[in-house]
This record gives sequence, structure tokens and C-alpha cells, in this order.
Amino acid sequence: MAENVVRVSGLTKTFGKNTVLSNVNISLERGKIYGFIGQNGAGKTTMINHINGLLFPDEGEIELFGASDSKGLVNARKRIGTVCEHAGLHDNYNAGDNIKLNMKLRGIKNDKLIDQTIANVGLQGVGKKKFRNYSMGMKQRLAIGCAMLSGPDLLLLDEPINGLDPVGIVEIRNLLKQINQRFGVTILISSHILTELHELATDYIMIDRGQIIDCLSAAQLDAKCHRRLRLRTNDVKKVLDILAMRYNIVNVYVNGDEIIVDQPVNSDELAWVLYNERVFVSEYHLEEESLENYFIHRIGGAHYA
Repeated sequence: MAENVVRVSGLTKTFGKNTVLSNVNISLERGKIYGFIGQNGAGKTTMINHINGLLFPDEGEIELFGASDSKGLVNARKRIGTVCEHAGLHDNYNAGDNIKLNMKLRGIKNDKLIDQTIANVGLQGVGKKKFRNYSMGMKQRLAIGCAMLSGPDLLLLDEPINGLDPVGIVEIRNLLKQINQRFGVTILISSHILTELHELATDYIMIDRGQIIDCLSAAQLDAKCHRRLRLRTNDVKKVLDILAMRYNIVNVYVNGDEIIVDQPVNSDELAWVLYNERVFVSEYHLEEESLENYFIHRIGGAHYA
């Protein structure tokens, strides 16, 4: 039987007259990567903040690593790392200094962790560059590295791929996969964009207006959906040549600078290939012909139309 690292039962939270979470019931099994899906304002951040202890429920119970009493929850939360939408790192510090600051705040004394963390998140080449000059992807990688300093068993990420370019999204995906596979960390990653999680999540939890509307595995979701890749480039011929020569894909839809590939292709790998071949891409994303439609159907559709 799979071990639950999180179990939420009947959780309700209100702010004034506004019910933000209503009778929420979810379980997170050890070693899985959960995509937590919902529109802005659906209750994702509020739920994450209940798990990490920033908020407390009006009704219901939270169990973490088998503990549900106050003292047990305090100890259990020491096994959780959190990455908020805004990284909260010091703009004028470099990577090493930001890591040192996080270690000091948490009482961690192990200088070897500084270089290890920088290497683990692929920032060896940034030198003394200040955090404010990092790309969005670099900022998120450092934030994830800092969240992993205490060796957590559960990693919570609130909209970590929001605003990233295609290469940045791939970098974060690969880093989270590595963390999951190398350390066995359970991951809950929230987003309002289903397609950005499709290459990463093993399971999905869907929330709408404070209520859980669906929980299903990636395999179950794939069975309902057909994927296609849409990109825009200033070098259509070169992209077509790469698709034909490397992936044996010749039947694609082309409209001006837009290319649509509806045959199976590893989108992360192709993004790196185009990057290495110096192909400029202004738009690059997976479309789920029925994935978004499935979610819209589950929430009723009308209030987001």
C-alpha cells in the first residue's frame, strides 16, 4: 500500500464571508509529482499555505507524514520545502550569498552545501552575478535549490513556471524530475496552465472555486487527450529540416511563421535542439486538444468563458 505524505480531510477555510476552500479532501503519495491545477483564485495558494503551516483551517484536518497533532505537525513541516511565486531572495546577493543567508535563517551549518547546491541547480557559471540580473529561469532554479537545503521529503511549488520562456520551462522540468528521481522527493506544483505540467506530473489534482473537482493520474488524463506542439519561428525551413532529419516528421501544418506538429515528439528535447541550433523561437507550447477542454468541462465552463 502506498504511503501518504499528506492527507487533507474536510478542510474548509473562510476569509470574512468568502469561502476560499470548501470540504477539501486530498492525499499525496510518496514519490509522486502532483500537478495542482486551477484558475487564478481557485484556492491553490491557500491550500499550499495550509500544508506548509502559514494558514490554519477553520474546519477539517491535515496529516503530514502520519502526524496530525500540533507538535507532530510542527516537526513534520521541517521536512517540507516551499518555493513561492515570488522567490523572496535578496536582489543584491549572488547565488552563494543567498544560499548562506538561507542556511543561517534555518540554522544549517554545512559550508559544503553552498557549492553542492549551486552545482545541483546548474548555476556554476554565474560567478558573482547578482540575483537581480538573473533570468527568470535562473531565479527559480536558485529558489528551488534553497528550498532543498534542509533535504525535504516534500517540495511545494506555487506557480514556479509562470512567465518562463521555453528553455526556462524545460530547465525547471528537468531539475524537478532530477530531484524527484534522485532524492525520492514528493512534489506538489501548482499552475493555472495545464499544458506546462504535462511533461512533468505523474498525477493531477484539479480545484475550482475552493472545491476539488478531480484527481487522476497522468495515464488517465492522457487517455482523454490528444496533444500537439505549436511554435513560431523566423526560420521555418530550418525547423522543418530538423523535424524531418532528426524525428522523421514531415507532415506538419505551416502557416507563415507558425508550425503545428500533431505527431508524437519529445517537446523538451526539441526545445534544446532548436536552442543549440540557434533557431529563434517566439512561441513554443504544447496544446491539448481536449486537455483544456476537459478541465473547462469539469468546471462547467461558463464562468471562465
